[in-house]
Amino acid sequence: MSETPRPSVERYIHEAFFSLNLAFTLMAFTFADLPERFHWPLFRLEFFVNRLLHIRQTDAITGYWMFFLPGTALAACLWLLLRAYSGTRLISVSLRAAAGLLAVGAAPCFFLSPPYPYYGIGLGYVWKLLLDIRFYELLAALCCVVLYLRRKWRVPAWGSILLLFGHHAFWIWQFRGSLYLFLQGWGAPFAVAPIVGLCSGLAWMLYRASLKEERRPTQG
Repeated sequence: MSETPRPSVERYIHEAFFSLNLAFTLMAFTFADLPERFHWPLFRLEFFVNRLLHIRQTDAITGYWMFFLPGTALAACLWLLLRAYSGTRLISVSLRAAAGLLAVGAAPCFFLSPPYPYYGIGLGYVWKLLLDIRFYELLAALCCVVLYLRRKWRVPAWGSILLLFGHHAFWIWQFRGSLYLFLQGWGAPFAVAPIVGLCSGLAWMLYRASLKEERRPTQG
């Protein structure tokens, strides 16, 4: 009776960062896209944890607890789903393909999304997006991922890693204002999105490389 092979270390790392990237992206969109009345349960969580840890609550709400606690819990649930259904085709396709697209595109899509979409996306926003060089940088990065997935990518591994770092360095720079607030302790927890995306992208490339090693015939 054959035993089911244990997942590799690379897969565990990939699943963890994929779950974190997806969870934090969903939390970022929740902060930005939902009306404020949907934020009140998260605000109550923030106040509760501050009282529990005897942290003085001022007029400034950083949002760290209301972002990272639900985000981490959501990531854990997503990871458990990946583990529970690890042998299905859907999970396999998600880890091999969707994870790469999400790692490259999640934070940029959040950055380029309209700030108040519940008022409607007007034609002005569309024209502004079409005139934004950052939109085309994102399209170029996604096209590179598609070429990589279709095995039409001729760039060596070290070049792909450099391109991945360059792409995320560009978007980390776009988030620099929010990152400054985050590092100074003034809020903007969603500023971690491009950093988590970079880690997720590196874990995805490591996982894809491990799959190629497994398929490579051994010399006998």
